[in-house]
Amino acid sequence: MRQIMAAQLGVDAASLRWQIGSHDKPHLLGHPGWHFNLSHSGDWALLGMSPSAPIGVDIECHKEMRDMTGIVRHQFSATEQAAFLTIACEAQVDWFFSVWSRKEACLKALGSGLSVSSKSFEVDGKQASMDTAVPTHGQLCHMTVHNVPLPKAIEAKAALALVQPGSHHLTHAF
Repeated sequence: MRQIMAAQLGVDAASLRWQIGSHDKPHLLGHPGWHFNLSHSGDWALLGMSPSAPIGVDIECHKEMRDMTGIVRHQFSATEQAAFLTIACEAQVDWFFSVWSRKEACLKALGSGLSVSSKSFEVDGKQASMDTAVPTHGQLCHMTVHNVPLPKAIEAKAALALVQPGSHHLTHAF
């Protein structure tokens, strides 16, 4: 991670320092404006960097789910729950991980951890990119969410979310 970030920033990897902010989201010291986020699942990791906006990334390897319907009921919005019920059984796992990775990426970009309910905002499991708004502290944090293309051999879904300029988020409090 240090080597990739250092190459992007044009600095020595050993010089990189970060600080843990509110809700345990790290940020780079000495590189104003730069944001990063890291996710891992199974044998895979995803690192995202942005020179201008808070970013969240998530990668989720497909795995057996004992109660996917229960997770959808407890973690997804009513609209997402209804969409899940229209998905053919053989496509539900793929759709689930697409939506889940997008929700996680949004929460990580927000810097909220799990203090914001994943049911409080909606994402689409089919669009390549979309805008959404996550309610936090009585305001909306507007984000753009993108699928991250992965090689077909990787049975996983990945997403990144970028906070739109001027939007309220929690990562500013260090």
